[in-house]
Amino acid sequence: MKTIRQWLETISDETVREKALRNQKNDVYEIDLAEAIRGAFRWEYSPEGHVFWSDYVKTLECDWAKLLQDYLATHNDYNTLDLVEYLQSKLGNPKLI
Repeated sequence: MKTIRQWLETISDETVREKALRNQKNDVYEIDLAEAIRGAFRWEYSPEGHVFWSDYVKTLECDWAKLLQDYLATHNDYNTLDLVEYLQSKLGNPKLI
């Protein structure tokens, strides 16, 4: 787990990263970048507004149920490692385990 600031520093878009860091008010531990952005500051009070941050967080979220359903529909004989590799291929190779 990382602090909010550590997560915000991982934002690849430099402009968004700078905006998020400039607005940051809280620095607790969060489980992922989307949760860090949700907890960093009150979106409606930021210069960018609630809609900007809501739209950005939506780009980070993943429909895990849909990915799992797609995997199970295409793999008759599967195991945990196969599932991890499948998810990594769909999500741009994040570290899942």
